[in-house]
Amino acid sequence: MKLILVFLLSISINSLFAQVNLPLGLKAYFPFTGNANDVSGNNNNPVFNNATLTADRFGNANSAYRFNGTSSYMRIPNNPTLNMPSGQISLSVWVKPTGYWMFDCKNNAIIMKLSADYEDGNYSLRFVDWPNGCTNNNNYDNEKFGGITGSGANGGGVVANTPTVQLNQWYNVVYTNNGIKSKIYVNCILRDSSINVGPADLSNSSDLFFGHLNSPAFPYWLNGDLDEVRIYDRALNQDEVNVLGGCSTTNIPCNNWLNAPTFPSTVNVGDLTVTGNKITVEGSFNCMAYSSPNFGGNLIAKHTSPANVSYALSPHAAEISTSNNGYVFTLQNCNFQLNKTY
Repeated sequence: MKLILVFLLSISINSLFAQVNLPLGLKAYFPFTGNANDVSGNNNNPVFNNATLTADRFGNANSAYRFNGTSSYMRIPNNPTLNMPSGQISLSVWVKPTGYWMFDCKNNAIIMKLSADYEDGNYSLRFVDWPNGCTNNNNYDNEKFGGITGSGANGGGVVANTPTVQLNQWYNVVYTNNGIKSKIYVNCILRDSSINVGPADLSNSSDLFFGHLNSPAFPYWLNGDLDEVRIYDRALNQDEVNVLGGCSTTNIPCNNWLNAPTFPSTVNVGDLTVTGNKITVEGSFNCMAYSSPNFGGNLIAKHTSPANVSYALSPHAAEISTSNNGYVFTLQNCNFQLNKTY
């Protein structure tokens, strides 16, 4: 069998992956496509989840989770893969606030892994009413949050005071800590950074919570929608933040891309048979024209008929086939824009 690359696009071979390697150090990944399971391979699945499925930022049904601001949350049991003794970590989410938890200055928990004394090995991501001060529990308004904060143990806290967070708007938020310095990005833009004041061992025995702080006095309920939660044991770089935030990567040089400007341009690589039952297929593309309505063709395809054991990757989805079940498709991803690198 042959591996055929069918292009109406350009694919980067070296330049992008020298800077972007999103599978590297991925300890938990919750795409929320129909369920709340972790697909990183580390089995960090929730043991409790009463949030409800809702549409994601692209309008895809049952592809994000809604937290009601009063009682809904997810709890993931503590696991070595969720502890970062090196102090290096990245938290990445897509979140849309839809209301406030009207207590303690509108703290809304997004991700919380906090020890009983709230000191050792903690990390979190939440909305806050900073920087305008919070002198009492009623210091809030109904128009905005003051900012978004990410924190780790030993002084790894940062606050994104801009942009002003609006309700019913999706934001990509990334918190990173390389063991020395913490950063927070909102929609790909670095908004704050801070030097840690001590060793940043981010390990404790606490469970991980989404949408809630496990504290009776300060539960910090999330009132909003959450999607695409990723946890890494390393600090992501700016290029990786750009990819997760869907920002244009205009700085990628194009002189070492495979270019297929017309249909049916292809590149025949040869027989790349994969033994066993596991495979990862990864590529970067920039589609210049649709081969059919909203379809950009196959990026990578290894098949001659549905009956053959094969695999394929397209801009929308992936597929496999075996000798006894024909084609099996993944759930479709979002529609892609032309002339934009993904």
